This record gives sequence, structure tokens and C-alpha cells, in this order.
Amino acid sequence: MIHIDKFCLTYNNPLKRGLMMRKFAQLNWQVRIMEGVPAQDSVRSPPPDQIAQAQMTGRWDPHAWSVMQGHMCMLETYVQEGTAPYVIIMEDDILIRRDINDHLPKIMHDFDLCGLDLLMLGYLTPEPVHMMNTKYPIINQVFTLHTYPFNVYGTQMYVMTRSHAEWLVRNFGYESGWHQSVLPTSQSYAADWLITKMGKTACVYPMLAVEQSGGGTSYKDQEQTEFHDLCHTSQYDAAIHI
Repeated sequence: MIHIDKFCLTYNNPLKRGLMMRKFAQLNWQVRIMEGVPAQDSVRSPPPDQIAQAQMTGRWDPHAWSVMQGHMCMLETYVQEGTAPYVIIMEDDILIRRDINDHLPKIMHDFDLCGLDLLMLGYLTPEPVHMMNTKYPIINQVFTLHTYPFNVYGTQMYVMTRSHAEWLVRNFGYESGWHQSVLPTSQSYAADWLITKMGKTACVYPMLAVEQSGGGTSYKDQEQTEFHDLCHTSQYDAAIHI
């Protein structure tokens, strides 16, 4: 089995943490669980005056900020302490293919063959991604890897190279100071606006992980809730996912 470090982000939710740990045990995975970062973190958050300005212009999204910081903490820890040439990053509301270990070697072979920096293994789409779907041009054969349009979001599960993780940490991590310089003029300091949109990227289909429906996350509007539910129902297979 190819050597891949694995991290999972969970925030203040012992139930989700326990569920994910049981899934990892079933897969025989060693995964480092990280607790995430609150939006009002005393160390990593922007200065209060910047947050206040951003709030007045509708550009402060504490949930997106917290999630992005959680992802960057995982990448920073991987860069500093990890030993593998690749890392898989996961969120705690996913259902993983029970046969993922059977497919990862071939997928990672194709990952290297295509010269990718990052491959989305679990993401949000309400439609099948296949050879006849021209929005996702195919770049290899089964499991298929596809380039994807900018409006594909979700950071449920992805794998990247160490060199790309180092680049992201250097440019967008805590030490870069970038996370404190974008407000109040930018709303893009979010995981699926930056992490999955930088470098040479692709998505795999069928997905290796699907977002869990009704996972306890509250969204700003009903339309977004319905979209997440649709993404789940269109990709979930009870016989495959755990």
C-alpha cells in the first residue's frame, strides 16, 4: 500500500469524532484527528477591527474562516511532522467507500501519471461525472480523473503531494500572515476557494467519499441545505459507503 499520511478535521463534536474513528478502524487506517480552530481564535483570527469592517460589508463568514483554518492546521502539521510523500485530508461528515484501499494504488498511479498537485476524492456535485459530461473533461480511464469547473466546491476529502502542501502552507498558512490581510476586501479565504483551486488539480469519479446527509451542519439558507442533500442522494450507495 502506498504511504499516505492521513488527517481528519472535527470541531467540538465527540459524536462525529467517534463515528469517524470507527470508520477508520474498519479501513485499518491510522488517522490523526485534529480539533479545528474556532472563528474567534485568539491567535489565528484577524484583528477585531478588521472583522468589524468585514461584517459591515457582509464579507465575514466565521464558519468558512474556521474551516479554512482547520484545513491549514492539518497541512501545517503534515508539513512539519508528516513522513509520507502524500497526504489525505478529510472532514468529519463523510461516508467512505468500503473498498477504498483496493482502488487507491491505481488512483495514485494515475495521480502521478497526470502530474497532479491535488485530487479531490470527495466533493459536492448533484450530477454524475462521466465521459459524456463535457463540463468535466476526462483525462484518464477508470476510476476516471477529470478536470473540473471553478464552481465545483467541497473539501470533504482530497489528496495532495508534500510539495504542494508546503507551497500552500508557505503562501496561505498562519506564518504567511495572509489570513489576516484579506479582510475586509476579500471573501475568498475559504478552503474550497483556495485549497482546491490552486495548482494542477482534478477530481476522481466515482467519488471515494460522499458527504453525509443531515450531518449537523447548518447553512445560511434552505437552498444550500437542499443542494447538499441532493449531492448526497445522487452519489450515495448504501452497499458501498460506510
